[in-house]
Amino acid sequence: MTDSYTHIDLTAKDPLGDLRSKMAAGGILRAFVVETLKGDNREHLLAFLKERDPRFRLAFCYRPESPGAAKQFMTDPWVAALRINTAQLEEDTAWLAGLEASGKYLLIHAESGIARLVRNARAAVAAHPRLRIYVPHLGWPRNEGKDDPAWRDSVRALHAIPTAIIGISSLLTFSRQPFPHPDVHPFAQELIRLFGPERLVAGSDFPFIEKARYGEYVAVAHRWIRDIWPQWVDYAGVFGKKPPVP
Repeated sequence: MTDSYTHIDLTAKDPLGDLRSKMAAGGILRAFVVETLKGDNREHLLAFLKERDPRFRLAFCYRPESPGAAKQFMTDPWVAALRINTAQLEEDTAWLAGLEASGKYLLIHAESGIARLVRNARAAVAAHPRLRIYVPHLGWPRNEGKDDPAWRDSVRALHAIPTAIIGISSLLTFSRQPFPHPDVHPFAQELIRLFGPERLVAGSDFPFIEKARYGEYVAVAHRWIRDIWPQWVDYAGVFGKKPPVP
């Protein structure tokens, strides 16, 4: 299995070793590891980057004050995406030309609302038609426990962007019920049917889940996709069309 969205547990004595251990216990062969917006795990991700371990791909936050680092990440094969928040797409986006040319993903959350994200993403793609976009966490269907009324129309508008993929991840964040969070399943099913097997990835959002269930969270997301699309390939997207050799 591939975990196509995880952080690392900074409360662990050895965060990188902890992630490797949990992956091994959960039968997870590959992981896409993401920098947090506040950057508290950046040092550890840079350590991952130096290791050049084919089991990992990384996402670093784009920080306008560090354009040199952004350019370096765009050319590094172990970096699969640059992460931003929605508001950054309303600022200077000239740097997106370099990201478009690199073929890497623009990783963007919908914590400010999926409608705002899609509006900004459509403008970005109008200017950069080959820009690849990855929206994780089910497109954020609930905010503070309340369903987002704009979610359904917005994910359809996102689907209309042919270079966009979506992630089935962070199930706990949007659930009002215990694991395996059946109340989130209908959101996932709608996205899975809409986006099809070529535009879906699955992840955990570790450690913002029940940590002891790390492998189970990844397995549930995978199972939900394969229940609808048995032919789905779990390493597509951030790992490309062929799996890296462990």
